[in-house]
Amino acid sequence: MTQCHDSDPKIGYKLMKTRWINPLLLLFLAAAMTSTAALGQTNLLLSLDKNGRLAWSNALTNQMLTILHTTNLQSGPWIADKAVLTAGSAGNIQLDLSSIVGFYRAAASRAGLDPRLVLHLSFDNWAGYGNVLDLTANHCDALVFGPTNIWPTLASRPNGGNASHIGTPQYFGVTDVASFKYLTNGTVAVWVAYDNGFQAGEGYYSYILDAGYTWPEAYGWTLGHDPYQSTYWYTYDYNGTRLHSLVFPDWKLTGWHHYGVTWDGTNFVGYFDGSAFATNSQTIPLLQIDSAGWLAIGTMQHDGTPQPGDDPYPNAGWLNGTLDEVRIYNTALPAEELQRLANNQEPVSAP
Repeated sequence: MTQCHDSDPKIGYKLMKTRWINPLLLLFLAAAMTSTAALGQTNLLLSLDKNGRLAWSNALTNQMLTILHTTNLQSGPWIADKAVLTAGSAGNIQLDLSSIVGFYRAAASRAGLDPRLVLHLSFDNWAGYGNVLDLTANHCDALVFGPTNIWPTLASRPNGGNASHIGTPQYFGVTDVASFKYLTNGTVAVWVAYDNGFQAGEGYYSYILDAGYTWPEAYGWTLGHDPYQSTYWYTYDYNGTRLHSLVFPDWKLTGWHHYGVTWDGTNFVGYFDGSAFATNSQTIPLLQIDSAGWLAIGTMQHDGTPQPGDDPYPNAGWLNGTLDEVRIYNTALPAEELQRLANNQEPVSAP
């Protein structure tokens, strides 16, 4: 099998080339992987039997394996079907062949090795529809919502990775929020490109991430822009009063920008494209996902469930832009690590 030693600064271990697997046959493949962190090379061995049992060996400890499938090898999109954080060098998983037929492949990465990272949506293995896999051990996947066939769509970012365009009325929702529901320290980071900057939409609400709209609600948070405003980091005090904790220097800017916010229990620090631009102290004890119980991505959460049609919400705040690399950490990352994230690199202090 041909080996191609390409590298990806966002992925510690990357599957370079595989043979495709037909789930109706007993086939074996060998996948060559290389480490961008100079940790040596290993061979990931995969086998899939006729009953849909996928097994692997020679995987590195705590390596994330993402299983993808397609129904058309020539033109079909690759769909991320399963994500498994391996606990050792070998493992297996049962694929549901009653509902998924076609061809399979696997990708491997270091996702999940950093215990501080509690949510990571990279979109790199997303095909443009369906749910987005959380690449941490928490498996807090982003579920696609909105009217059928008007869902977020596949896009790209200048670094070459996949991204998601979120228009109107499109959005994602993370409903499994236990791993980041309460943060006494934390970091939120995301890449965003607004459509046409604010020049064509400055009179509208445009929300990137929202976990605090339910009113009155204590200690929730929101990243987005209100009419005729730059992007703000909003938080809420114990009375549910909305605090303008940070304002980003992005008024009417176009193109891709990296937004980062750290919280050490006393101060918020805002980062724009990797550089700190403001520090603001706030007397709140924690950040939390409000009582609506879900993280809205690309829309205003309001007081409703993430499911459209069962109540009036969500009904506003559509991002109308492109989004990538949603990350939440359970600690306040130092400045040099926010700079690395803005440079499409993993934090240096990750194990």
